[in-house]
Amino acid sequence: MTDKRKRFEVLMRQAEVPVELLDSFFHDGWIDRVECSRSNKEWTIYIGKSTVVPAEAYRTFCLRVQDKLSHIAKIKIIFHYEEQLQNKEIVDAYWSLFLEWVKREVASVNGWLHKGQYDVEKDLIKLSLPDATSLELAKKKQIDKYCTTFFETYFTRTFRVTMQQGSHDTEAYEAFQQKLMEEERQVIQQMMEESAREVEEEEGEAPERLHVGYDIKDEPTPIMNVQDEEKRVTIQGAVFGVEMKELRNGSTLFTFNLTDFSDSMAMKMFAKTKEDVKMLSLISNGQWLKARGRVEYDRFMQIPELVMMPNDLNEVKAPAERKDTAEEKRVEFHLHSTMSAMDAVTSISDYVKQAAKWGHKAIAVTDHGNVQCYPEAAKAAKKMTLKCFMA
Repeated sequence: MTDKRKRFEVLMRQAEVPVELLDSFFHDGWIDRVECSRSNKEWTIYIGKSTVVPAEAYRTFCLRVQDKLSHIAKIKIIFHYEEQLQNKEIVDAYWSLFLEWVKREVASVNGWLHKGQYDVEKDLIKLSLPDATSLELAKKKQIDKYCTTFFETYFTRTFRVTMQQGSHDTEAYEAFQQKLMEEERQVIQQMMEESAREVEEEEGEAPERLHVGYDIKDEPTPIMNVQDEEKRVTIQGAVFGVEMKELRNGSTLFTFNLTDFSDSMAMKMFAKTKEDVKMLSLISNGQWLKARGRVEYDRFMQIPELVMMPNDLNEVKAPAERKDTAEEKRVEFHLHSTMSAMDAVTSISDYVKQAAKWGHKAIAVTDHGNVQCYPEAAKAAKKMTLKCFMA
């Protein structure tokens, strides 16, 4: 033990840990062992203790050691407490650090996980979430596994974790929900304010092209592949469902959807200044945009769905339309309109318009069981100067 204590004192001096911190919280510490990895230049230092170090003192100690020894290796510190220390003492001391850690590891837990309550019985942590939505998200994000990993990795204590919905009286629950919604709004606004670059246009001059944030050079991910929350992802698609709403705090909320025809993604952007409003007002239905930002569940919806909060938004050219380059044009003799139940989603007018654009001279309608599209087909064909065969 003497040699282990001496090595610990040397470590404290090298890290320049304040004397008052050493005397108050680390007088009983020792270095149990050190594991070195040459491949990734990492040291893992196991610290033995018989009394619990408060969270702030633990944080200061770890940061000091990692900073002062960073020129030698990447330092990982693991505390090993003696068995007589109860599990509850350790969880109580470091629960706040677990919440900070899991917030870095998992997207969008800040709004609801820190409102949960926990109880410790021997090696079991019972986590109670404030509502059914929070419990569903906690299960989806496997918060129980993250909790087990945190305490086992940094404090060598193994726990089982259960999660359940806590009981709340109606008044307290409604108050909690109201406060949670307000906090979520503030977090979203702050995130958008910090990430959006100011539009460098003169006052009163309207921007010519939509461009928010930085140029996006990343290749877009197919929207159908975005199935869970992401800290940073790039998508591209056509705009539909544009809406603008002025909020009580003076900012303006722009909501719209992007589709690359593999799937669609809801988008939300906040405009705080007049310049932001002018820029985002350029968003229009049918426009093609490339967006990059954070994807998270929108907890303001009755059933939370994924929504993107773009940090960067660039207008891009729409993909080239299909063309019929054949010298001898075809005539479509098998075609169903929306009047054929379960067989089509396109109106006959759109079919006729597309055929005319491709240079076709005629088109046939072959709906089954009805002739309801004939008047519309005849009118569209006359307008586009096409022959229309009714079959």
